[in-house]
Amino acid sequence: MREHSETGPQCPGEESCQDWAAAAGQTHEQKEEAVCFGCKLFSTKYRETAEWIDELVDDIEEMRIAQRAGETVSPGSIPPLEWEALKMWHRVERQMDAEHQANVALLTESIFSTAG
Repeated sequence: MREHSETGPQCPGEESCQDWAAAAGQTHEQKEEAVCFGCKLFSTKYRETAEWIDELVDDIEEMRIAQRAGETVSPGSIPPLEWEALKMWHRVERQMDAEHQANVALLTESIFSTAG
């Protein structure tokens, strides 16, 4: 199980978050996906997580490891909550990969523009 750190910046909570107030979305879930899932403070949003949530995240992480090793996971082979969490994991991975690629491109451009 993961350990929670109480040091460093913390999520201010939805009621005090400027990004949350400005976020598009009609439902709590839409706003949370638009704002929270990509936020660097998201891991501190729910300070005390229920054990079942930690177990769910651990299970999803294990599924991703298995998928990278070539195993397939189909919607009917796991509970709906795990399927939704796995889809969310994939979306976050794609977002992080795109951000990484953009940062590498900017760094490369910066290196070549200053080297010339």
